[in-house]
Parts: sequence; C-alpha cells; structure tokens
Amino acid sequence: TILLRRTGETAAAQNLERAVRARVATIAKLATTDNHARLCDAAMALAVLGEVDAALTLLERSFADQVPTGWWLLNMEPAFDPVRASPRFQALLAKAETHAAQQRALLSARRRELSTAPL
Repeated sequence: TILLRRTGETAAAQNLERAVRARVATIAKLATTDNHARLCDAAMALAVLGEVDAALTLLERSFADQVPTGWWLLNMEPAFDPVRASPRFQALLAKAETHAAQQRALLSARRRELSTAPL
C-alpha cells in the first residue's frame, strides 16, 4: 500500500488495505491457537497497516498455549518494526527466549543421558 500511495493511487491502496483487513478478520475469527502461522501472518499484516494493538493481540493469541515454532522470526521480521518497541511485544520475545533456553537445557540433558547409557 505504501507504493500505491506514493504513486498517487490512493483509492487502490485503500481497497488493498480493506481487503487485507477483511482477510485478517477472517483468519482471526477462524484460527485457533494451534494455528500459529496464520495468526502470526495476520499479526504481521496488521503491524504493517499500523494497527499495533490488533497485531499484538493476535501475536498474544498465537503464544497462548505454547511458543510458536517460528518465534525467532519475530525479532528479525521487518514487518514487526512498528510493534517491536512495545512492552507487550518484548514480553512475547522474553517468553520465546525462555522457552528456547528450556528446550536447549532439555536437549543437553538428553544428550548427556544418551552418551552415558550402556549399549
């Protein structure tokens, strides 16, 4: 939409934004917390449109039951730049980083168990 607006195609940009919002609303309504990818994609679209609170709400939904497998993208994806400074976003990152540390510790413990197990 940014390019459309910069080239003077305001109506086309507005139509595209309306279509994106409608699709996001459908995803948000139908997606469950076990469908992290859809919720994160919808949150990304909302962040790009400047709808920070709505984007963070969907991200929080995606983290509700467990940390999504693609959590590491949150801190690298430019689409999340508008929400990155938010304390809510930082809390999600902290949750993801804690989860990753716990998983690494479990993996290390399992490796130690296997390396000392009799054959």
